[in-house]
Amino acid sequence: MQPEALQGQAQADAALEAQAAIVDIKAILEGDQDQSDATSSGQRILRRVIVNKDPEISLIPDFVNDAEIEHLLELAGDLWELSTVGSGTYSKDNDESKDLHNKSSQNRTSYSCSLRSAQTARVKVIEERLSMAAGMGVDYLERLNMVRYKPGQFFNKHHDGRFRPKTLFLYLNDIPEGDGGETFFPRLGLKFTPRKGCLIMWSNLESEDVEDYRMVHQGLPPRTAMKYGVNCFFNAKPVRQWEEPDSEEEPERAKQYGTVDGAELQKETGTTGTSRLRACKVRDSSPSIIVVPQLLSEEECETFCAYAQGSTTEIGDVVANLQARLAAVAGLPETHITDLRTTSLEDGMLSKPSVMADLKRPEQQPVKAAFIFLNEVPSRGELRFPQLGLQVVPRAGCAVIWDVATSDGQIMQQAVNLSRPPRSGKRYATTCVFHSSPVR
Repeated sequence: MQPEALQGQAQADAALEAQAAIVDIKAILEGDQDQSDATSSGQRILRRVIVNKDPEISLIPDFVNDAEIEHLLELAGDLWELSTVGSGTYSKDNDESKDLHNKSSQNRTSYSCSLRSAQTARVKVIEERLSMAAGMGVDYLERLNMVRYKPGQFFNKHHDGRFRPKTLFLYLNDIPEGDGGETFFPRLGLKFTPRKGCLIMWSNLESEDVEDYRMVHQGLPPRTAMKYGVNCFFNAKPVRQWEEPDSEEEPERAKQYGTVDGAELQKETGTTGTSRLRACKVRDSSPSIIVVPQLLSEEECETFCAYAQGSTTEIGDVVANLQARLAAVAGLPETHITDLRTTSLEDGMLSKPSVMADLKRPEQQPVKAAFIFLNEVPSRGELRFPQLGLQVVPRAGCAVIWDVATSDGQIMQQAVNLSRPPRSGKRYATTCVFHSSPVR
């Protein structure tokens, strides 16, 4: 666009902003005689005020209290980074290689940071409250995205995307009168004044998969004050990442899991210090789970780890031996195994729940999955099956093999697993999937 056109657009935008009606929840509630937000039993009552009917935009005052706001800001701490915007295409098949990716943009100059899902007990309560307000399951709630606008910082006109049916934005502080910082909807001619603890909510869709472009909006720059808020996006597909809360509840939560330790299994089976391959079925019912305490030797694990760290070490023989052993335990041919994938996980990294079905090969029917620990860590690092209440302790060389689909090829959601990040160091593992027919 030519400079003259840019200047003309800027003038038109400024005129729209100047003519916009100001929506201020404080002013709306000033005439409300019943300002009570609690019952006689102490329970909070959330009041939803519909401020625009078509398209519907709602405000919920006092959605979070001062203690919750302080907690959210404490979690953000010094994690603020320059905000990014999504770029790419969106797919419903959970193939992240086709999905949106974030990158920096001149359209957005604010700072942001993402919290972990259910990062603390308080965050979990807020997430459940958001789910109730949106009328969507908490599984569809993306990680809470904290945002910070210094004086002059902004987020220009944008749409949150057809892949996000609903947007909820939470204001964490008040802005001085006349200082800007509003959420502006140019096509609706509405500007929303930031009010501490207030939630604004709207739908991004006109119909299924069709954006409602009336909901294009922007975050206007505050003039002198700092503005804090939280983007709460509900996605069209389940995206929740089930990290366990790092809180005083963690020891109690761990007790909810039955723990399988490969070292203990070796003692029980008398295979400690031997090269005998022993498979132990730790769950008979569907999905069945088998644990092999020592599928790989210490030397083989070290070779894998070195390769994962960038070494040019030759691992062909180790891979061949591993695949042969996995096939023997699973009772399926080696030709049914997809390529091995070696990963590392460390404290602070996010692990997404998965059934480990190879969705990149839709023509193939997954049958079983395998997970092999390549090293040990001082604390945490377990492989968990949240819906089964089972976890396996990280022991170098220990393998876990389980069913991922029913006999008619339906993926079993009970087989969802989650890798817990270690408290220190890196935990290495390698994974693969077995299919009902040859893949190579």
